[in-house]
Formats: sequence, C-alpha cells, structure tokens
Amino acid sequence: MEREGPSSRRGKAGVRWGGWGCGLLLLALCCGGPPGGAVQRYGGVLRLPLNEQVVPLDPILPAPVASQQLRGLVFETLVRQDSRTGEGVPWLAERWEVSRDGRTYTFFLRPGVYFHALPGLPAGAALDAAGVRRSLERMLAPSSPASQAGLFEDLLLGASAYRRGQAASVEGIETPDERTVVFHLLREERDFPRFLSLPETAVVDCRVVDRWGSPAFREHPSGTGPFRLALWNPYAEIRLLRHEGYWRKGAGGQPLPYLNEVRFLAFSGEGAVSDLLSGRLDAVSTSVLGEQERSLLDAKGFTTRSQAKYNFIGLLFLPGRSPWSGRPDWLGALQARVPFLTFQELYLPATGFVPPGSPWHDEGCRPVRRPPMPSPLPDLHIDLLNREAGVGKRLAALWAPIGVNVTWTLHGEADYWRGLAEERFPVCRAGWVAEAPTLWSLAEPFRSRSPFRAASLGDPLFDRLWQKSRAEEDPQVLKALACEMEERVRRSGRWVFLWHERVSLTWNEKVRGLEACVNPVMDMDLSEVWIEP
Repeated sequence: MEREGPSSRRGKAGVRWGGWGCGLLLLALCCGGPPGGAVQRYGGVLRLPLNEQVVPLDPILPAPVASQQLRGLVFETLVRQDSRTGEGVPWLAERWEVSRDGRTYTFFLRPGVYFHALPGLPAGAALDAAGVRRSLERMLAPSSPASQAGLFEDLLLGASAYRRGQAASVEGIETPDERTVVFHLLREERDFPRFLSLPETAVVDCRVVDRWGSPAFREHPSGTGPFRLALWNPYAEIRLLRHEGYWRKGAGGQPLPYLNEVRFLAFSGEGAVSDLLSGRLDAVSTSVLGEQERSLLDAKGFTTRSQAKYNFIGLLFLPGRSPWSGRPDWLGALQARVPFLTFQELYLPATGFVPPGSPWHDEGCRPVRRPPMPSPLPDLHIDLLNREAGVGKRLAALWAPIGVNVTWTLHGEADYWRGLAEERFPVCRAGWVAEAPTLWSLAEPFRSRSPFRAASLGDPLFDRLWQKSRAEEDPQVLKALACEMEERVRRSGRWVFLWHERVSLTWNEKVRGLEACVNPVMDMDLSEVWIEP
C-alpha cells in the first residue's frame, strides 16, 4: 500500500487493513478529486447495488466487507488510510506524538467534529476525549464480540484486566483534557497508529449507548461520518442521509458531502442493464455484465473502469484444527491444481499472494509441482457462506482427480462472521485486499503481529523479510523478497491460494467524482461524489 513504510516516520500511520473474510462486495468504490473544470453540485440521490447480506451498523460486530463499507460512511476512526496515496493520515485526530521509548502515544482531537443528530436526542454532540475513551472501552468490554479486541488486550496497558472484568476502566487510556487522548503501551509498537484505523475502533456516540443500551445501538447508530442512517431494511433498501454538521470540506472549502442521499438497493446481479438504463441503479460491478451488455452501455455513455489485481482469495487452514493443516506437501498438491481453475476475465487463478501483473511478481517463483498424494486421504471440509455453494462445487471438481473428497458446510451471514471472529472454522475461504499497491501491504496478514491473528504465520524469518520489504525500493530486490515470503507461506501448511480478483465498475456518466479503485474495502468515501442534472 505504499512505496515505503510510512509508519516508520513520526506522525504517520501505515497501511490500512483491507479486511479478511470469505466474501468481497462486488461493487468497489472510492472517490478521486473532481475532473478538471468540473463544478460540484449539491443534492441528488446516489443509488448503488447491495450485493451481499449485511449485518447491523455497529463497529464492534464481526461483519463482511459490505457491512464494513456501509459503516465507513457512518462512523470514523482516529486514523485513516488514504486509499489513493497509501499514506496513513490523521482523521478524527488532527495529529499525534510519540514518546522517546515508543510506548506512549498522545493524540490531539480535531475541533469542530459533531455526531449525527438523531430523533429524541439534542442536536449532535461534539467529539471529545471522553467519547473516544468510552468507544474503545466498549470495544474492549468483556461482552464485546469485537474480533480485534485481543490485539489491544495484548498491547494496551490495563486492557487485559478490563477485558476480564477485573477493572472498571482501561488503565492505559488517559484523557487529560477534552481534546487529548493518551495511550500507554506495554511495549514499543511503532505501528500503533495503524491499529487505530481498524474499523472496530470507530468512535460512536455514547449518548445513544446510554439511552438505548449497547445491544440496541444497532437500531440507532450514530457516528461522525458524512452520512447518517435513515432506513434499515437490508433485504430491500438501506438509506443514508447527508450529515449536515459534517466536519470535512471540499477542495474549495465547500461543506461535504454533496449528495443528499445514498440508497443501497437489493440486487442479485440479474437485470443490471435495465437497472442502469432506467436509473434504478447508478453503478454496478462490471462482472455481472456480458460483452454485448457492456457494448450497449458504452454506446449509451456509461463509463467502465478496471484496475489491477491486488486482491487474493484462498483457503485458510487453522493450525491443528484440520487433518490438512500443517501439511505443506498435501496443500502443495492442492495448490498445483489451482491453475486449472476457469474464471471469467475478472478473475485469475493464483499461485501465491503476489498477483501477476504487479511489479513484484516473478513468473519463475512458482510452487514445485508435487506428485499425486497417497490414497485414501481425509475429506477436505470447508466452511462457507450460504451463497457460496458454487465455490464448494468448483473445488470438489478441481481436486477430485487427485483423490480429494471436498465437503462443505454453508452458514448464514451472522453466524459465519461470528464464527470467523471466534476462529471456529478449521478451514474457510479467506481473502485480503491491499488498499494501495505495495508488497508489504499484500504480505501484511502473514506477519506475526498482524491484527489478523488467524492468518499470522508466527514465522520470525517471514517477519524479517516483511520488515525489509517496507524499506526496500529496488524492484529486483522486492521481487526476490516476494518470492522468499511466498515460499515461507507455502512451507507453513496454512494457505492454498485460489484466485486474484480484478476490480471493475460500470457507472452512469451523470455521476461525477466516482472512480473504480483497487482497494476500497473499508473506505468507500462518497463525500465528494455529486450528480449532474
């Protein structure tokens, strides 16, 4: 996600996690600046497809990418990843300082930030340090389902005792005044600001929690984001309205956002052309369109934009949880068959986490083809989302010739994401997206201190290679590092890589400021989008 490791410089955060899980939202968006000479207009409704089931808009609930994108429009974090440059940037915190020993971070909150005004509450309250502290303690509470709570429990002073219910507050979070938050760490961690860009650390309006209680917060979500929730019917429509008191300004100092509403409408992939031509939808993933349909839309003035493949999807094997885990010879035989996968043009079979076409891909760095495995072998059982039966069938057909019987269990949306967070699934489909094209961001989930604890290899050599990749700029050296890291992943017996995904979007030309983006997973920023009449 960057040309170097910006988190190594004071005041910068590093890459933003794209999120890992067993599904990616087909519609992938981020916003660029306005075209040259264009004049932004206020008003209008942007209509986007809702391709996946979503879970409620509470940052601490385990959720698929679709839900994380929606949450990113409603909630914000202290630090955010700039998806265009790859730099970590101050967000709700306007800056931060680090002590000499690297164990104390002081964040200074941005003034003029307000929560959403909701019915039954006074006008939107101002962001303050107490609200930040309470939001993080809510994420770390003993009853919290937050999947990243363990990351802070191991790092933040007093978080472990608080998590176990042995303390009334987190000792390592101090609020000396209403605009200052101080974090005390158990050890030096220069990536700590990056951890505060994780979606689960989003700041929530604690007035709402106090009024309705934490479980009911999902019915009245309130954050500082550019839009607020107005209608929640995930089987038909989700409607967000403009946050009138939003703190950010456009390039010319204009208040953001420009849109009055964003509507996410139920969409199965069928009837995409008629939905676009009728105006029911303003954009769809190009993957749902046939060649003739694309030609028709092109003739009608619609725009299509594709980007490079920096997304990978694979199977994650938790250590000791499956007869297959820890068997690199067996997994290598599975990996050797992956190039026989057939996909439409938006997908490409993978041999590792480095995608073909990237500057770090080395065609000569391929897994050695293993001989057929002995028979009989244990069944390979995979946990999948209920809409992914086709994935199971495809893999069963792929690996049947080498004597592998693939079975699978399908799970409902809420149970699946909760199961992933609790590491209940020995083998599941998992994915990773780097939000800007760098080698070290692609390799992020495999290092020992990765926030994605289930994905981490716990391999000191991999950690050293990863750290070196953060500072290296020579393309040939980076290729060699990529090859070495992929070999370490193969030896771990924890991953089989299935395919890389290309992001491609087709949209109505009246929608301005909307760009297809390589890595938009958490930051679907629509605040600078507008619609021409």
